[in-house]
Amino acid sequence: MIKDALSVRSRYVRAVNIGRDLNDANALDGYLMTDTVRHALARLCQGLVASSSQRAWRITGSYGSGKSAFGLFLANLFTHPVNKRSAVGRLIDEDSPELLASAKKLPRYEVIVITGTRSDASVALANVLLEHVNQRRSSPTQKQLIRRLNTFITAREKGRKAPAAVLGLLAEVRTYLASGVNAAEGLLLLVDEMGRWLEYAADPETDIDASFFQALAEECGGRVRDIPVAIVGILHQRFEDYTAGRRDKRSGLEWAKVAERFEDITFAQSFESTARLVAQAMESDANAYKRAGIGPRATALYTQAVKLGALESSLLPGGISEAGRLYPFHPMALASAVALFRRFGQNERSTFSFLLASEPFALQDFIGRRRLTADTWYRVHDLCDWMLAQGSLRTLDEDRLKRWALLQEVLRAAPVYEEAEVQCLKTVGLLNLLEPQSGITITAEFVAFAVADQVNAKHVLDAIAKLVQKSLLYVRPATQELCLWPQSSVDVASELARVRKATTPLTRLGNLIDLLPSPRPMVAHRHYLTTGTLRTAYVQLVEDLKDVPKLVSTPLNSDGEILVVPCYPDQDYKAIAKRLEKLSASAPEGRLLALRRITEDDLELADELSAWNRLERECADLRVDTYARNEVRQSVHRLTSALVHRLADLRSPTQGSRDASWWHSGAALEIADGRELNRQLSLIFDHRFAQAPKVRNELINRSVVSTAAAAARQRLLERMFSHEHVEDLGIEQTPPEKAIYLSVLKDSGLHTIRGGEWSFQSPAPGSDWHLAWAALHEMLEEKGLISAKDVLTHFAAPPFGMRESVALLLIGAFLCVQRHNVILRERGTYITQLEDSHIARLIKRPETFELHMVHAQSTTLAALEVYRDVLSAQVPGDDLTATVPELTRRLYDWYLSLPEHTLNTTHLDVTHRAALALLGKSGDPVELLTVGLPLALGVLKQAQPIDAGSKLNLQLLRSRLEALLRAGSDRLNVLRADILKVMAEEVGVRDPAAVRSHVVALADKAQDEVVDYALKAFIHRSGDGQRNEAQWVDSLASLLGGRSLETWHDDTLLRFRAELRRVYTLLTRVVALAKLTGKRSGPDHTVVAVHVVDQKGQERFVTVPADANGLMPAEQMDDLRAALGQFPVPAYVLARLLLEYSVQLPGTPEEAA
Repeated sequence: MIKDALSVRSRYVRAVNIGRDLNDANALDGYLMTDTVRHALARLCQGLVASSSQRAWRITGSYGSGKSAFGLFLANLFTHPVNKRSAVGRLIDEDSPELLASAKKLPRYEVIVITGTRSDASVALANVLLEHVNQRRSSPTQKQLIRRLNTFITAREKGRKAPAAVLGLLAEVRTYLASGVNAAEGLLLLVDEMGRWLEYAADPETDIDASFFQALAEECGGRVRDIPVAIVGILHQRFEDYTAGRRDKRSGLEWAKVAERFEDITFAQSFESTARLVAQAMESDANAYKRAGIGPRATALYTQAVKLGALESSLLPGGISEAGRLYPFHPMALASAVALFRRFGQNERSTFSFLLASEPFALQDFIGRRRLTADTWYRVHDLCDWMLAQGSLRTLDEDRLKRWALLQEVLRAAPVYEEAEVQCLKTVGLLNLLEPQSGITITAEFVAFAVADQVNAKHVLDAIAKLVQKSLLYVRPATQELCLWPQSSVDVASELARVRKATTPLTRLGNLIDLLPSPRPMVAHRHYLTTGTLRTAYVQLVEDLKDVPKLVSTPLNSDGEILVVPCYPDQDYKAIAKRLEKLSASAPEGRLLALRRITEDDLELADELSAWNRLERECADLRVDTYARNEVRQSVHRLTSALVHRLADLRSPTQGSRDASWWHSGAALEIADGRELNRQLSLIFDHRFAQAPKVRNELINRSVVSTAAAAARQRLLERMFSHEHVEDLGIEQTPPEKAIYLSVLKDSGLHTIRGGEWSFQSPAPGSDWHLAWAALHEMLEEKGLISAKDVLTHFAAPPFGMRESVALLLIGAFLCVQRHNVILRERGTYITQLEDSHIARLIKRPETFELHMVHAQSTTLAALEVYRDVLSAQVPGDDLTATVPELTRRLYDWYLSLPEHTLNTTHLDVTHRAALALLGKSGDPVELLTVGLPLALGVLKQAQPIDAGSKLNLQLLRSRLEALLRAGSDRLNVLRADILKVMAEEVGVRDPAAVRSHVVALADKAQDEVVDYALKAFIHRSGDGQRNEAQWVDSLASLLGGRSLETWHDDTLLRFRAELRRVYTLLTRVVALAKLTGKRSGPDHTVVAVHVVDQKGQERFVTVPADANGLMPAEQMDDLRAALGQFPVPAYVLARLLLEYSVQLPGTPEEAA
């Protein structure tokens, strides 16, 4: 058995106690001078020289890393002679002779060993000084010093002495030790477990704090008076980590500052150092190892591990050739064991406990049941068996605990029966638990090497493939590493620790508030039940106090608003409350201020949530790690829920808070719960919107209406103008607009029956709508002209607070009632006939519409009666009244009926053109009737309104207005007459009335099949007996003028003349050709006329058959083309020949006819 050839020295198991082991001659047996020890000793040799001013040190390292052993080594250095015969001297000389020379130059410090406890450091220091002085020779100075130390201890325990007073006693002890026959050269305070002192000092209930340790470091450093005093403290973590918590930022910073007074030596043993300790701890039978071939096999294995990158070649002092000393540890198992005990145990202490423990699957159990052969190695899966036998994992790392639980579950439930598969699962599972490990990747090659010593071991690779196929192992796509879960592995705990370390504790909630759900508006329920209007107060959290004055003075854009101001622990709550009370006095009505305390516990939770959110943002590996990503998301969700619950009253004040104070309009409010807040909001809204009409219809009475309600609103507005005199506005059945009509217009009395006729009426005094109606009337009376948007804005503000849809219905009813006095304009243009499109645009863009009230009393009634008489006589329509809106509508009805030609022609009288241009601008109706038209028609000589003092020639106004209306209405008839006159001139007829009959008679002699479209249409339309004279003229005007007669311009007549001349000339030629040939058209008698004009302007022509095939052989045609091609200008020859063969045209068209 391996046990027969291997044993482990028990010296490495027991933990070191410096005070106990200082006088043990064998305490340093087997002590190994590692790189960390050499580095620490070299620094201390430099710092402890008499001339050094830095004699305060701290050695920091994790549990079991060898700190106390080094402290024992250091104490022995000064309590025993430094030479090659002493244990310390031999160790230093064998490893680093140069350090021995440096150590010999150090003063001979007297070492006072102190083991820290959770108690007052000043009292503990006084006690050890008292004990040390008591061991000295009795003398008056000694007795006095002992008495002073006892007095301090007693007074300190009763709280009557400051901790720093012990430093004065330390100075006296130093002076005492420097005197006498056996004077010391220095005093070294060696404090093991110094962190216990710091834990006690960090407690806020104690009166010892960081300043004591700062003074202690300064006492040990600085100028040397008698003998140097040094202190070396041994700790497990940093100074600030012993303080009362992460939230205590100031305390943490203070402790970190004090820690800088102590020179730091980090004590962390490397893997190589641990491997050397293991090799030194194991005693083997060299002969037995040699017979079994252990040395060569171990060298080969560890060499392979070095090639794979799992180990360094400098693992052992003698190189890889000494790897046999590490038998039976497989290199992968050794690396995993060291990582395991460093992460979950106490480093070397746990390592050597494992070496000697009689536990199942530990080293002693393994060597007791395995034979000594070169192929027997303690492997990773054996280490996993030992871990499984332990049962639980001793760690607070939640991520490692989850990995460990997953490994146990997979091994317990996996359908695996082959030994190789089980070994692979255990190997991958343990490596997953320990990752990341430097130099080790969990690939199939590494697993094969760990299980079977060969990276290409076929049976192992086949087992891995089967496990992957069974979905018991997964391959990470990015690295091809194996794992027990289908994603990459992220050490969430370590990543979170890194984030926490890099994150400064929050003093404000800041942007973290944005991660919380958006606040919901607060509804004033009682106000809604009594008025029918759903009013809300929006909640806004104000993080910065500097923003409060600006936000408080900003006008309200909603019914109400609640500004919640947080007060943090470092702020003065009373001062802020006083300031907010003063600001609320100048705030608009409806804006409430709330001051809410933020506690340290709130910020603790915010810190934690901030750290998890940052981890989720920054950790790139989470994208491919579903397991870790879900864990992070669950933590974020859990912390967010907790923070929302804790800070709910910041975003939802309905829950109330005993830590909040409230103000409105300078008065403090007692609001302890949501019910009281709702009552206060209702009272505020009742007062703020006291003149709002009651509208109990949720379809229309809301800030934002639904699509269906918006459509119903538009249809209702359309019917208000088109069906005013019909009961229920003619709405049948029960569409949405019927419900709006009943609740808003009918129940309010705005639309009612009076004198047997349905119509809109002004609301009666005392009605809910009376104040709003009167306000609208007053606005128009005062301003005369006002934008519809301004009206809506006015009604939306206090004291009305009307929703836009309700205000639009009020405007519609007002326009119906005041139709004789109020007109509607769009973009400055008077709307003569309100159409559905206008209503749609009014709803969508009310800022483009204006309401204009016309004051009839300012105009002369006689002038308005002239307009009424003339318009009634010349423009058909209903009976007119002598009011500006009615007269303007009738005048614009006439204007809009005029064709485009009439509006654009220059052939009208200049006054008529000026009047039409004025109407085209659709300006102010009052100004139009009283100034614009009289001035344009020449009735007035200068622009001045017609009023009671004006002297106006009413007869002249009547005649000029009648002439304008006649000229505009008759303009197309005049144009038709001009067209007939032009036609008579072009066809040579004296009487315009005879033009059509002349054209018809001429066209009858033309060939039936005419190809030219214009000529063909001209002939057809002229001969169409269904068209009367006007229709015939309009038809030819459109054909030859290129546009309909209504859209003609003045120059269109010239185009008409030119086109008529071309068409008529073509007609005469066709008629002449028919007369010349004497043949009617037909397939066998088609001829073509070729016209030639000589220099004298005489036109001649040649007629030939249209189809000349067979009259001339093709060869002759080719010869003729060739002959013509010899001339410089062949066309000249053809033209001369055509002139010789042509004949003169027949006589004039009249002769031809």
